[in-house]
Amino acid sequence: MNTGLIILILYTLSLLGIAYYASLQDKKNIKNFATADSSLGIFLLTLTFSATYHSSYAFLGAAGYAYKNGIGWWVNGIWTVFPGVLFWILGRRFWFLGKKYGYISLPQFLNDVYQDNRIGLLTTVITMVFTLPYVAMQAIGSGYIFDVMSDGKLSYELGAIIFLLIMIVLVWLGGMKGVAITDAAQGVFMWIGLVIGSYIVIKANFPSVGDAYTEAFKVIPDHFTLPGPYGAVTYTDWVSRWALVTLGMMMFPHVTLRFFAGRDLRVLKWSAVFSSIYLTTIYVFTPAVAFIGHIIFPNMANPDIIFPEMLLKFTPIVFASLVISGALAASMSTGDSQLHAVATMISTDVYNF
Repeated sequence: MNTGLIILILYTLSLLGIAYYASLQDKKNIKNFATADSSLGIFLLTLTFSATYHSSYAFLGAAGYAYKNGIGWWVNGIWTVFPGVLFWILGRRFWFLGKKYGYISLPQFLNDVYQDNRIGLLTTVITMVFTLPYVAMQAIGSGYIFDVMSDGKLSYELGAIIFLLIMIVLVWLGGMKGVAITDAAQGVFMWIGLVIGSYIVIKANFPSVGDAYTEAFKVIPDHFTLPGPYGAVTYTDWVSRWALVTLGMMMFPHVTLRFFAGRDLRVLKWSAVFSSIYLTTIYVFTPAVAFIGHIIFPNMANPDIIFPEMLLKFTPIVFASLVISGALAASMSTGDSQLHAVATMISTDVYNF
């Protein structure tokens, strides 16, 4: 059994253990399952929101986009800072309404506003239709991670199935509290893996981050221009990302459920601040790693895997396996929240219709 597979098994077992522990603390009712009885503190709410907002894209897509399209990728700064702002602007209103009227989902709020349960049901159906493919995307990303870390012993298809089964067990055991605790653990793991892993890759090739950018500017100067070497990072691309990603993500059910989960408004306020910091700093070294990768692997067929490739090339196998597990954490922290949201909608909005 190789090192990567051992780490993968230990990581998965630890998550299941956390979820089981959370299940022992919970009261068995729908409000607790859906929103943890609005009991989450700053630490848990910050990390469950941040880890849920991000997915395997942080490891398997972000560096690939910068590899291909250049420094314009940093326009993403808008949709990593602004979610925290919206979490406070929207979240405090939903939290207050949840306290006053007992709402635990967006469809319940819409049912009351329009005095028509069909509106809530329609909202539930629409969000489920667009959430389930997103879950499938996380399974696809995790399938690749299982394949790479097991050195091919677990196929991509089997890895995706294992991912889905783990997600189902996590949600079934822990509800919102279990998902939030595992999200927090995975969020810390994800941040350390991406930031520290990226820094080690940079230091393995250049004395400093500045030296990495200086050399990249000599070799691939087009990557330091807008709209980039392929003309992809245009103004319309920026605006569409800000609107679709930032506003769209905030209306996903696995995000809106977190509006109702905070202990009080102070928790929501500081969670909004810290989540913006988290979501922005996690990408601080991403362009540098992408550009170093472009210098070393100039014609990579699949740039999305540049970060794992750099880890495997420039760091010890145990460390690389741990960091790549962070990519699995990114997928799992989003996937379990999405399945939890779907289960909540079925329980509160479809079953009771």
